Amino acid sequence: MTHETRALVLRRAAEALIAFGLLNLFALFTPLGVLLDGFVDLVFPPFDGAEAVADPAARLWAGIAGGLMAGWGVTLRALALRTVPRDPGALRAIVLPGIVVWYLVDGLGSVAAGAPANLLPNLGFLALFAAPVLWPAPRAERDAG
Repeated sequence: MTHETRALVLRRAAEALIAFGLLNLFALFTPLGVLLDGFVDLVFPPFDGAEAVADPAARLWAGIAGGLMAGWGVTLRALALRTVPRDPGALRAIVLPGIVVWYLVDGLGSVAAGAPANLLPNLGFLALFAAPVLWPAPRAERDAG
């Protein structure tokens, strides 16, 4: 994966994270709430429509989580646009520890909350961010660096 491709993949992954964060926010006061309720129902089997983000505490945490996701996405996108082109090593040094800590904390929290099924979509986000960080650079780029 070339350096330019890494930056592009990281930007797109960050944009997906921003979109998911904004979905959390807009789900609180628009018809998009059905998507958030459906996601919550999926990670608390069986898929029966019994779970929803309805009580004020759950809605508060959905808003907070949405803000954190959108903010983290904006930060990662800025890294991809400004820092990574000047310092390709920044991807591994800055992004990798953050995604590993996120995955571990989110995963442990999901299991503790009784929603281990949330580990599956988390693997998707982990893969989105880990791919540009861990994929080996082409030989020409490694030799030049």
